[in-house]
Amino acid sequence: MESRGTIAKRDASGKPARITGTIADITERKRAEESLRENLDELEKFNQVAIGRELRMIGLKQEINDLLQDSGKDLKYEIVE
Repeated sequence: MESRGTIAKRDASGKPARITGTIADITERKRAEESLRENLDELEKFNQVAIGRELRMIGLKQEINDLLQDSGKDLKYEIVE
């Protein structure tokens, strides 16, 4: 629960006598935020795996091109940087 606009009413001696305000249930909002955080974490992990795979593929294509070039053959892959 989240409190909004809380106001303390004091008696003549200055001691709190009553508190007024509103309270809102933010449970669903917190669950949604947690779900978004989990989804973001999952997407970031997937992105790292995908980038790692792509970098390995580029490296392998470069190795193949190097071997082809060393043997006097035409390059097979165009590598864009």
